[in-house]
Amino acid sequence: MIYRESKIIPCKKRLFSQRWRTKPPVKKDGNYVTVVSLSGFLQRDDITMVDNIIDNNLKEGIDRFIVNFLNVNHINYKDVTLLLEIKEKIDKTKGDIKFVVQKPYIIDILFIGGWPFNYGFYPSERSAIYAFREKCKLTWRKDVHNTYTRSVEGSN
Repeated sequence: MIYRESKIIPCKKRLFSQRWRTKPPVKKDGNYVTVVSLSGFLQRDDITMVDNIIDNNLKEGIDRFIVNFLNVNHINYKDVTLLLEIKEKIDKTKGDIKFVVQKPYIIDILFIGGWPFNYGFYPSERSAIYAFREKCKLTWRKDVHNTYTRSVEGSN
């Protein structure tokens, strides 16, 4: 079996388009989500690097994350506890993290390693980002008296 070296690629994506004239009041840098795309054969050091990326983003005020496992070939079941510790850390800061996993092999490893069944997975980055958008939009729209989008964007 040939193992592909692991790669970790962090990037920031906007939750909301720039057409909004007012920023939705969802915390400092609440417009962004950090996506960490993983690939290859993941080792303990790789999970530690993901933890460092998340720590740095938390310091910047970004508290929404997506960890993409779509191109991961293998992860050791013993390292699943590190992922759970990352999730608990983000939960303590009132942030949110979503995991994108499709391969049944990787899902099996996560569950064998102790992944709770109530933490679901998303089939794509797009669906995870959409889940963040809907959550923010619902929170934001709850306090708006006029529900028409035109009144929020302005009519200049």
